[in-house]
Amino acid sequence: MKNLFTILILVATGLFSCDGPKPSLPLTPDLVSKIKAYDLDNNGNSLDIRVDFVVQDNRNVEEYRIMIVPTSVSFGFNKDIAASIPPESYLEVLPRSFEVNYSLKRLPVGLLDVNGNPITNGNDYVAVLLVDGTDNQQISAFSGSFTLRDTNIYSGRYFYGYDKSCILPDSASFILKGSAEGSFFIDLIQSGAQLNGTMDCNNCGDGFGGASMRIDIDGTTITYYELGTGGDFHCELSQYCAGVDKCVFQEGGSGTIMDELVFEMVITSVDCIRDCEGTVVFVRQG
Repeated sequence: MKNLFTILILVATGLFSCDGPKPSLPLTPDLVSKIKAYDLDNNGNSLDIRVDFVVQDNRNVEEYRIMIVPTSVSFGFNKDIAASIPPESYLEVLPRSFEVNYSLKRLPVGLLDVNGNPITNGNDYVAVLLVDGTDNQQISAFSGSFTLRDTNIYSGRYFYGYDKSCILPDSASFILKGSAEGSFFIDLIQSGAQLNGTMDCNNCGDGFGGASMRIDIDGTTITYYELGTGGDFHCELSQYCAGVDKCVFQEGGSGTIMDELVFEMVITSVDCIRDCEGTVVFVRQG
């Protein structure tokens, strides 16, 4: 009986020993919901790059690894390759409890791409995340592609959204809300303290696509904003458009640059049948 008791103790000790291998714990499927990368400086290396990403949760995550992949080899890049990348080619980001939005304002200088080469101007890249868990790993989707260039910080493509309260000729009022992201864009080129660009959108009213824009900045303050069409903007509300075919659209205001990537402006706008006031927002896409 004594021998049997000794065996049971040894078995129990083996079952509850902390020296054994850790169990494989599951990661939430598609844990990284969004990753974006931007070229925001002119150092000609990894210090130019900002990476933002969003996760569903941090359950069973030990670390996130940010990697920069040349677009030319991204088609064959997978989880197994990502797991073999040496530390000099990724940035480790530790999960923070209850935090799902992460922003690396600039990657560290000297970070190499996944091929072990310096990140340099003129090459096309994507960013990707390897989620490293307990005996479990997962790779994110790629960011949009980006190329390091010697351009001003605010040059790029932006989503354009709006929230306006409008008054019609008979004093009726209505609210205009910005379309879903993906419909309205503005491509801005910065020259000194001024940005200029044109509207690019799907299903726009006639003449609104191609509308010209000007933004003047002083630090992070937008001192002047104007968006306008010529006389080719289509009158949209037929019950108010009797005798009106094409008209001019003008929008203007001022505001603030938020966190390098977002412009927020208080505006007024007019066309041939309505006066509006409210806000517009530009969100950097790449």
